[in-house]
Amino acid sequence: MHVLTARGQKIAIELCLKKNDPGIVLSKVDRLYLPDTRIHTAGAPGEAAACGVAASKLAILDLAGNLMPDWPAVARFGEEFPALVSFDLTGVRAAWPVAPPPLPSPFPCLSVLILNRSGISWTQAAALATALPALEELSISGNGIVGLSSGGGEGEGSVTATVGFDRLKALSLEDNAIEDWEEVERLAFLPSLERLHLSGNRLTRVEYPVHLMGSGGGGGEGRVPFATLNALLLGNNRLDQWESVDALNDFPAGPYHTSQSPTFHALTRAP
Repeated sequence: MHVLTARGQKIAIELCLKKNDPGIVLSKVDRLYLPDTRIHTAGAPGEAAACGVAASKLAILDLAGNLMPDWPAVARFGEEFPALVSFDLTGVRAAWPVAPPPLPSPFPCLSVLILNRSGISWTQAAALATALPALEELSISGNGIVGLSSGGGEGEGSVTATVGFDRLKALSLEDNAIEDWEEVERLAFLPSLERLHLSGNRLTRVEYPVHLMGSGGGGGEGRVPFATLNALLLGNNRLDQWESVDALNDFPAGPYHTSQSPTFHALTRAP
């Protein structure tokens, strides 16, 4: 079994199975971890799937730090392994699409996508989401994201790029550069959002969006902002007013995490 590097060289992959357990065979492997191995392509159609791992059983694939140049190259792995449920592309600096990729989706079963430190923007992540019908968890940490709107760039325009996120339950935006809480409010009406990770940003305030009550984000009356949210992580931001801490009481049931912000440092220094 082998994979191709960006220079066309073959890297041998050795799968180690337990010698004392004859029941474990290659055809039953359901996950592969190949980070930082200079993979840039899945090869010709059928080539990757012919590696000995049953394509219908491979559910978890880690290709973090590899060299796929663009979305078509990434999509080829979905074509080879259509049962993928989790795909880690941390550090893959591909040319991500700005417009929604063509259908049908190469990843019909993918529910977890990790794109940390991949250089992807919010608009590009939203474009990809339209091609991932089963997406439930998305991590786009460490990408320098400033705003959560579509249009000319991060933070520009007034249209929220959330099409394709109807099934999204967990979103990690940790270690980005979001300063304005109004950008976070753009997520208020994601219908399935349960966990929102915002630690390591530059937020100075938190406020429950009462002004959006009943607006439904333009989609109906009586809807409640962040109605399904049950975990909001805000550690290591720049919250410096107790009003932001009090505002957490207005959100749906917690727990919420806000440690390592100036307000809490001030508390520890108080006599």
